[in-house]
Amino acid sequence: MRKSQYALWAVHVVVVSTLLYIGNRTFFLFLSPQYEAVPFLEKVTTVFLQAVEEISNFTFHFSFDMKPLIGGGVFVLSYGLFVLYKTFDEKKIRPGEEYGSAKWGKYRDIKAFLDKKKDFNILLTKTESLSLSGRMKITGKDNFNRNKNVVVVGGAGSGKTRFYVKPNLMQMHSSYVVSDSKGLLLMETGKMFEEAGYKIKVFDLINRRDTHHYNPFKYIKTEDDILKIVNNLIKNTSNPDKKGGDDFWEKAETALLMAIFSYLIQEVVEEDRTLGNVIELVRLADIEEDVPGFVSPLDVLFNELEEKDPTNFAVAQYKIFKLSGDKTTKSILVSLGVRLSPFDIPSIKDLVSKDTLELDTVGDEKTILYILLPDTDTSFNFLASMMYQQLFDMLVYKADNVYKGRLPCHVRCILDEFANIGQIPDFEKVISVIRSREISTNVILQNISQLKTLYKDTWETIIGTSDVFLYLGGMEQSTHEYISKLLGKETIEQRNISVTKGANGSFNESFQKLGRNLMDPDEVASLKGQQCILKIRGVHPFLSEKYDIVKHKN
Repeated sequence: MRKSQYALWAVHVVVVSTLLYIGNRTFFLFLSPQYEAVPFLEKVTTVFLQAVEEISNFTFHFSFDMKPLIGGGVFVLSYGLFVLYKTFDEKKIRPGEEYGSAKWGKYRDIKAFLDKKKDFNILLTKTESLSLSGRMKITGKDNFNRNKNVVVVGGAGSGKTRFYVKPNLMQMHSSYVVSDSKGLLLMETGKMFEEAGYKIKVFDLINRRDTHHYNPFKYIKTEDDILKIVNNLIKNTSNPDKKGGDDFWEKAETALLMAIFSYLIQEVVEEDRTLGNVIELVRLADIEEDVPGFVSPLDVLFNELEEKDPTNFAVAQYKIFKLSGDKTTKSILVSLGVRLSPFDIPSIKDLVSKDTLELDTVGDEKTILYILLPDTDTSFNFLASMMYQQLFDMLVYKADNVYKGRLPCHVRCILDEFANIGQIPDFEKVISVIRSREISTNVILQNISQLKTLYKDTWETIIGTSDVFLYLGGMEQSTHEYISKLLGKETIEQRNISVTKGANGSFNESFQKLGRNLMDPDEVASLKGQQCILKIRGVHPFLSEKYDIVKHKN
């Protein structure tokens, strides 16, 4: 119960006690012989004032006779009825907020969210930050814990890297997994992390030289993992502009891929479990349409596996694939071969031939993983989507099963150019559960439309599951409208002046309350280059200056 509620109940107790005594004493005196000859109205007034005077003098004479007790009860009952009437008939009056209560936040609004250790803050603007701690102050009025998921929106040239990504990397308070378009972040911050003692990992999809290697098979433990990674591969190598149609081909390819993935995990040594060998096994499935009852080399492998274990998961999936018939099988194999063709490129084949990223260790100690993505070609970015999915799975598993719920080192995933990474399956669900495991995401976009395109049905959930929204400026109209609505409405007073000229001229001035957006879409569009808008859940929005990276101590 809040302090204000305790105080209200205390007031009620005092009032009820007072009324009980006054009613009791008034009735007692009213019925006493000494006032029998006094006129009725005068008697009522006299005995009531005497009862009040006794209270003021702290001289109490409480009667336990039936009629005085009833009198006290009448007074208390009257008060109770009055309170009930006021409670149920109370008008919701909020002076100055009739049309909306939105207003710009001030320092007192952000103060409780700041960490005393400046290095342990997420830097948001020049004047606003958010503690990385998940154990902030909880009072009777508020809980100051917020999840650390941030959505950053800013058009080209708005300073997403300079004003947000770099300052937060310079904090060096956690492990980082950062998407690095063009590889500039690695060049500009790598030395800093090396000197700070960080483990540095680089997954280079640009040059594919001097890079760590990523093998998805290392992180597959169960059939569920196979299904998830295969669906990811299919989803992010399909035509994003495809409009409906028959998904038979994708389902058939999925069945074959799951069969092959499962076969490799069960039947070959660990170093041969690679995506390069997946496409080699696909080639073994080739058939001769003109030869009745043709048995492919891959058929032979799965027949042998079935003899050992008829209920094997890999065998079951392969049988589903074979239901397509010989003529259709040829088309499925061609489609899947084209889908997997990137793994025929020597540099890509080598990149996924082994694993040195050790995704499951990122939360053990301070580590930074740079994921270098080309900004002009997204052909291989599906690998980044697969990697992020397995990263989240491994970190959640390790937090739950090794560290009793929380990783020892917070992991911040800074997803710059988020729209170019590809679609991470169930991303809206992932970011809602990672908070308690010391994992957070920073989704960085050029505009809201990018998120709508990539996550058509869940884009609002992704933003809603992030407690922080930072806007750095841009030119996309739907983004302006979204932010204007997000900020809410304020109540203003409109001044009206009426002037009448002539011999009997007059001057009248009046004020009228109106509601208006805290910022209209056109005002959002006109945001100055150094300004930004910050919204934290449960706090008034802030119109602030962007963080000045030059003033950071690192």
